[in-house]
Amino acid sequence: TITGGNLASANAAIAAINGMAQPFGNDQYTNYEAGYQQALQWINSGGALTEADVTGALVNEVLFISDGDPNRWNDPDMGQPGGPVVEGSGGGFSQTALDQVTGSTPGDSSNEITAIGAWADNVRAIGLNVDSGQDDRLDTLDLTGDALNITSGDQLLALLPELIKVSVPIISATVEEDDLTVDADNPPDPDSSTGINED
Repeated sequence: TITGGNLASANAAIAAINGMAQPFGNDQYTNYEAGYQQALQWINSGGALTEADVTGALVNEVLFISDGDPNRWNDPDMGQPGGPVVEGSGGGFSQTALDQVTGSTPGDSSNEITAIGAWADNVRAIGLNVDSGQDDRLDTLDLTGDALNITSGDQLLALLPELIKVSVPIISATVEEDDLTVDADNPPDPDSSTGINED
């Protein structure tokens, strides 16, 4: 969580990014359901901010960002006895993996998207340079029904004020090779973004 204007929270986010490990070549799977279930678990655990924690309006916006097609899912789900157990062989797109998130699979009627939407002001899905089929599938994970498809970090940074309903400046992390810097004084002009596909 990055709290607007708070350098310590930005540095914590940068440290978390630096601590991420590159997956091995045979370990690159996409489990949409796991991401949504972890977000829901965090919300239900009381980790989210409340109105008492902030000055001004509190906006609960969930952003789901992916560059891949779903090919794995949890069965049983996170929080269920014995769960989560990851199923699916990986590889290409799996309709079962997508249906598990939307609750349209026999034996799994839990729709994590609407469950999070009951708490959040909005749930948006963002594809990272995805093809039209992936973009259509991400549409089903977006409460507006219209996922965004971006091709650069600059486009995401330009969109953030609109997506999270805050005014610039915001704290941003710029990644160039191995160098991470915080730049709160020179945010991009949100109107200068180009190439954003809202297909």
